[in-house]
Amino acid sequence: MLITADFSPAAQYILPLVDGVDFLAHATPILAYIGLALGKDMPQFRKLSWRVFIAAFVTYTATFLSAAAIAQVVLLS
Repeated sequence: MLITADFSPAAQYILPLVDGVDFLAHATPILAYIGLALGKDMPQFRKLSWRVFIAAFVTYTATFLSAAAIAQVVLLS
């Protein structure tokens, strides 16, 4: 990311090379693999306490809100 930032002198050379790469095409198989890996451990997840799900929900929510706040600050500046 830093190499392709506006202030980087290498950005003008790197951006044309990676411009055609589709992020979702690479992310979809990875997410499918993660889903399969978690699916095989579902009986172990059922044994966990309900507090784990609350902790995960709070973590994901805080991460999302933090990322949204950072993006808002960056886009406004």
